[in-house]
Amino acid sequence: MLLGKPTQTKRIPKVITYRPIDETKIQNMANYLDNHNWASLDVENVDDANDSFTNTIIYALDWFAPNKTLRIPYRNIIRKHWMILALLKSSMTREKMLRKSLGKPKNSKAYINFIKYGNLYNKLKKLHKQNYYALN
Repeated sequence: MLLGKPTQTKRIPKVITYRPIDETKIQNMANYLDNHNWASLDVENVDDANDSFTNTIIYALDWFAPNKTLRIPYRNIIRKHWMILALLKSSMTREKMLRKSLGKPKNSKAYINFIKYGNLYNKLKKLHKQNYYALN
């Protein structure tokens, strides 16, 4: 650990796994399963037939609608129920304005714009939070 620099914790992005399925994929999977030879299920014992059936369905699902992963960066994760995407984007804009205004005098244009934008952002955030809890 270096003196004067605090250690930062690594903020882990959210990873979501999903299957994008639409009508054409469902139809293709149905055609594949219709054309599959199911006669082997009659010959096998119940446990083997169940495993074979399950594996066939899973294979078709993986072939026609494979899993996709979506990574959402930590700073884009909405952590409050009342936070909407517009407020999240405004928050990121406010952070950029803060970085631009750091180290500049208080009468500089960048600092004044940051203060005005920050006040507007805080006002909108407060109003949206109040409206969310008033309706719920």
